[in-house]
Amino acid sequence: MAWEVVPRDYLNPFFIWRVLRGEYTPPDFELASVLGIDGKKLKKKGAKVIFFDADNTLFAHGAREADERVIKKLKQLQEGFELGIITNTYNPKRRGFLHKYFNKSQGLKMYVCASKVKKPGETPFKDALRKFKYKPSQCVMVGDNLFTDVVGGKRVGMLTIKVKPYSLESEPVHLRLMRFWGNLVFGLTGFFR
Repeated sequence: MAWEVVPRDYLNPFFIWRVLRGEYTPPDFELASVLGIDGKKLKKKGAKVIFFDADNTLFAHGAREADERVIKKLKQLQEGFELGIITNTYNPKRRGFLHKYFNKSQGLKMYVCASKVKKPGETPFKDALRKFKYKPSQCVMVGDNLFTDVVGGKRVGMLTIKVKPYSLESEPVHLRLMRFWGNLVFGLTGFFR
């Protein structure tokens, strides 16, 4: 696998310049949580696969289980879509946990994709696209973070859904700062107009 050298994009002045110039568009949908995902609307847009961020999208950061309502929603979505997780967690134990929890404990079929290159770098998204063999326009990225999830999905041409963070209480300080910085930069550019 080729290495993609991506500096922390949220600190990269060239990336910020591209955001300020309006090269990245807002998410296609904004929802309170994954529970609000409307499979019929996504089917009309041509979606075949839904990728999720894990921490603070499907459950609280670092949590060991998801809410029963989230699992029920994922099972409902699995009836019409293939599902996957694109995560910045490169820790083998956490990736193993995600795979075992969703695929074995909950009876879902979810591919877990993690790369040494972090989102919003294109590598994790392209790895996931290769696994499912669909065009980016047939894929949806669902996440709580503008920089990593929405911009990353948009960089490769996916539909995107921004959800509110599941819980900020357990989120590490560096992620809170990144979220604040992202909201500030995108807010200054009129990202949500």
